[in-house]
Amino acid sequence: MIDSSRGWIRSRRWEYSFAALGGVAALCAIAFACAIALPPTIANIQTSASDGVSPFVLEESGETAALSLPQGWVVERRAAGEVVVWTPDGRMSADVSLTLEPSATAIERVIEAKAPLQIEILASGLTMSHVHRAGGAGSVAAVSLAGVSEGPTLLVVTGPTPDAAGDYDLALAELLEGVR
Repeated sequence: MIDSSRGWIRSRRWEYSFAALGGVAALCAIAFACAIALPPTIANIQTSASDGVSPFVLEESGETAALSLPQGWVVERRAAGEVVVWTPDGRMSADVSLTLEPSATAIERVIEAKAPLQIEILASGLTMSHVHRAGGAGSVAAVSLAGVSEGPTLLVVTGPTPDAAGDYDLALAELLEGVR
């Protein structure tokens, strides 16, 4: 007499192996999809559009600064004292961070070569130091919240602007005028 149950167990073992392999493949596919989809989703959670009224508050070691932006600007919060802002058309961006350094020190930390600083007084009465980076690589501006040679400073670093640079100089001026 031949025991037919043994052949049944052998064939079932292969079916279980294939089912387990399929389950592992499905879990890998889900993990891959999450790895692709989660980072942009998390970035979007930290991103908001300015309403033109409510300021964005940056905080660093007990010091605070408020940044009022025109309506439609997009703000992505990176940390308590750091945001990235974009113009409504998305063609100009600026990294904005609150630092405890004096403005000249903050600018020198960012630019590669020593360049002469231009100093201006904003409509708010705050002092701004700025320099354009070599080769049209953008500009660096620092708004002193306490005084020219003292910190804290709101540092604004822009990358290269598109062809119509004059339009974005005005956008950068609006950004800097919004510092409080």
